[in-house]
Amino acid sequence: MPSLESFGFRDLKGKGATDMWLAGIPFERIQALCGHKDKKTTEIYIKQRWRESVAANSLKIGA
Repeated sequence: MPSLESFGFRDLKGKGATDMWLAGIPFERIQALCGHKDKKTTEIYIKQRWRESVAANSLKIGA
């Protein structure tokens, strides 16, 4: 059986915040639901959980 990373209830808050952000929920609503006074705290929760990679830009510049 593979080992599991450490998990706690605070991980659910970060996961929920990230899932809402990816679903397009307004940032202010996520911040309110998380109970954060400072938006930087919400940004930390989202950035720590979001692990998607960025796709290369396929836009061609020039003629």
